[in-house]
Amino acid sequence: MDDEPFFHLQLKYEGDSLVSHRLLPHVVLASQSPRRKDLLEQIGIFADVVPSEVTEFTLETEPAAAVVDLSSQKVAVHNYIILVRRHPI
Repeated sequence: MDDEPFFHLQLKYEGDSLVSHRLLPHVVLASQSPRRKDLLEQIGIFADVVPSEVTEFTLETEPAAAVVDLSSQKVAVHNYIILVRRHPI
């Protein structure tokens, strides 16, 4: 997946004429929620679903803080995996 583009070009045609174009972001979604992917696509954000292998654990009790904590863990693991793939020992 490292070779995939970060953006997609969306072209809109009316008949044979190009009437608009937009550069749309492409992201990796660690959530397997079909609803979350669908909501992102509705606003023009295309996502590959790559489930996180992080065991979710947090001591945070407030929901917003728990989301931030769990997301940070997933980002750290993802970044570590990318680093190891690019710079194997």
